[in-house]
Amino acid sequence: MGLKAAKTSEEFYLLLTQLSEEDILYDLAMNYYHIIGLELQRENIDANMDRLVSLEKILKAQYENDLAKKVDYNRVKVNLTTLEASRDDLEIGIEQSKNYLKLLMGIPMTSPLELQREHFALDLAEVLPSDLNTDLQHRVDLRVLGKQQDLYGLDVKNIQSGYYPSLVGFADVNYNTFSNDFTFLSQSKPWYRGALIGLKLEIPIFDGMQKKNRVAQAKVRSMQLDQDILKASEAAQMEHQNAMKKLTSSVTSAKAQKENLMLAEEVYSQTELLYKEGLSPLTDLLEAETALREARTAYNNQLIKVKTAQVDLYKSTGDISMLAE
Repeated sequence: MGLKAAKTSEEFYLLLTQLSEEDILYDLAMNYYHIIGLELQRENIDANMDRLVSLEKILKAQYENDLAKKVDYNRVKVNLTTLEASRDDLEIGIEQSKNYLKLLMGIPMTSPLELQREHFALDLAEVLPSDLNTDLQHRVDLRVLGKQQDLYGLDVKNIQSGYYPSLVGFADVNYNTFSNDFTFLSQSKPWYRGALIGLKLEIPIFDGMQKKNRVAQAKVRSMQLDQDILKASEAAQMEHQNAMKKLTSSVTSAKAQKENLMLAEEVYSQTELLYKEGLSPLTDLLEAETALREARTAYNNQLIKVKTAQVDLYKSTGDISMLAE
């Protein structure tokens, strides 16, 4: 029984190790996509800053030649300064997130870290993994509870084995000598050999109900664990369903945000053309630029939500280790 318990305990701790590895993979994936989202926001701000810098140069030349108002020139400068401050904040956030990612990966803080971009698919058929395990009992956390239940069962059997009679064989061979001083190692001292051999039979009759109470306690712990396993299984089903709904909703929203981004780009292009022809005020152009920046930010954020929802789906089925392949 002890050998069985030892083997089961080894399997139990191996599962705990695997569970810790999956938790680390989940943290790595979520932090990775968080950094990618920040980098996408930085690229969006860089693109808007480039447009504003070009506009600032045009307005500056017009202002110096009395073709533009100073207030328009200052308004562009204010927007540009605001974007620069936002970009600085993003740089700090990216650096901090990369340092945390290095910590998770065991990379020295002084080492450079460049993240590779992956394809952002918006087709649910491409986003939804086809090789996911549909048996949620495959999840490591549920297997850990099952292995713990096995240990409780072995504990009950181990206690019950105390009711069985035991027969023990023993043997002892020894040598002794006697002396009034420290000369017993002398060759002249006689040594006497002794030997003992026998059997010992123990028949448990009454132990004050100790084993009965211990068995009852072990069974109660096993029954409590049964309820924990049932709740964990239901929670796993709920987590899987929520992850599926989240992924489906994220893909749908990303498609809508993509259409909204295309519309914002079209509005900005038309407004910019009208401004250059003198048919639209600067305020309209700045509002279109702000709307374009917000639309691209919303689209980028939704792309990250799609990827994080995909990670949650992997985690809900116990297949998050596929991310490391």
